[in-house]
Amino acid sequence: MVTTILWGSTFAVTQTTIAFIPECFYMGIRFGIAGICFFPFYKKFRGFNKHNLKVSCIAALLYWSSNLTQTIGLKYTSVSKAGFLTGLNVIMVPILLAIFFKQKASRNLWIGVILATIGTAVLSFFDTDLTGGFSWGDPLILICALTYAIYIIYLDKHLREMSIIAFSSVQMIFVSLYSFGLSLILNDWGYIFGEGATLIFNIETLLIFLYMGVIATAGSLVFQIYGQRHLSPTKSAIIFALEPVFATIFGILFGIDQLSTALLIGAAFIFAGILISERKTISPPEE
Repeated sequence: MVTTILWGSTFAVTQTTIAFIPECFYMGIRFGIAGICFFPFYKKFRGFNKHNLKVSCIAALLYWSSNLTQTIGLKYTSVSKAGFLTGLNVIMVPILLAIFFKQKASRNLWIGVILATIGTAVLSFFDTDLTGGFSWGDPLILICALTYAIYIIYLDKHLREMSIIAFSSVQMIFVSLYSFGLSLILNDWGYIFGEGATLIFNIETLLIFLYMGVIATAGSLVFQIYGQRHLSPTKSAIIFALEPVFATIFGILFGIDQLSTALLIGAAFIFAGILISERKTISPPEE
């Protein structure tokens, strides 16, 4: 549950922070700190070979793409909407498995897809209290969910062969490098060390970076691994599905979002779709 709460908090913190810090620079610092946090566990890096490095590099690219589209999307849509749209990755995973890996999808999945689609439509086109209806941040968040679903499938195919700690550290460092690289291309550094310097280089912003890097990113991974060792997959899935709920709560607590009828209805449909789709979503491949 701690992991889910931390994940939920990142939406509001990120939206507040990127109001004065360029998105790519923010991601570079956040994930760089997270990667460094795993360095004390250097013994876990033994046996980390070129193949593992290649897998980490590709996984990091997918993870970076997902976080980048989400971070940019948060500039143009609400925290609550972003949370629930991101949660659709839970449904996208079995759909992609059914399409590309010939795994037969269950009836629960399609019921979940229908409910989630209705909820997405309500949030995107009828929730005028939050973002005036449809916003360009919505498709970016959907791309984020799709990319994260691909990332989950990629990990399932390749992660079992290496240390979680070593992989996580290398992945975070790659994400940080990708972010700083794009930041250079976009010429963010003129603002960062110019007019934005006083907003970025201060104690308050440092604390935000430490929270996002150490606690919300590196820490949440540790809690996730620990929790999944003590909970059944079903219980873990239900708890992780609460992420958009906590995103909404933090959005309201931060004074960013407000409850609306459309938000409640859309969120209810998406949440129901996620939970239903989690119930024996995928059947074994047909012989």
